[in-house]
Amino acid sequence: SGSDEVVARARTWLEFCVNNHRQCHRPPSQLPKRILDLGHGTRPLNVKLHETRGEVEKYAALSYPWGTEVPLKTLATNLDSHLKGIQIETFSRTLRQSIMFARRLGFRYLWIDALYIIQDDADDWAEQAAQMASIFSSASITISA
Repeated sequence: SGSDEVVARARTWLEFCVNNHRQCHRPPSQLPKRILDLGHGTRPLNVKLHETRGEVEKYAALSYPWGTEVPLKTLATNLDSHLKGIQIETFSRTLRQSIMFARRLGFRYLWIDALYIIQDDADDWAEQAAQMASIFSSASITISA
C-alpha cells in the first residue's frame, strides 16, 4: 500500500536501520550504469532512464517477478527514448507503485532490471547481468513486490 501510514512506517524503519545498524550505516554508492531518475519532489512526473557517469548517490532497487509479459523494457530501439523520458502511465501498476513508494521515501534513483539492461543486446545483457549482485548489495533499500 502507498498510504501515508505505510510510507511513514517504512521511513521510520529505514531511519532506524541506518542509525542503529552498523552494516546499514554506510555512505552512498556509485550508481549502476543505468538507473531510473525519478526527479525531484513527491510526484515523479518526469521519470527517465539515466546513464550514469560515476555519480555517488543513494538509490533503491526493485525485486519483482516479471511474469509472462514485460510490457516496458529497454531495447536498442527505445534506449534513446527512455533516456529522454518515460510517461508514468506506461509503467505497469507494480512498477508505478514502486516508483511512487521510492520517491515518497526520499529516493531520486530506482534500479529496475528490465530498464537497466538493454534486453535485446546480448553483450549488454551479459555485462550488466554480471553486476546485479553488486547492484542489489549497494542499494540503500530493496523494494520487494
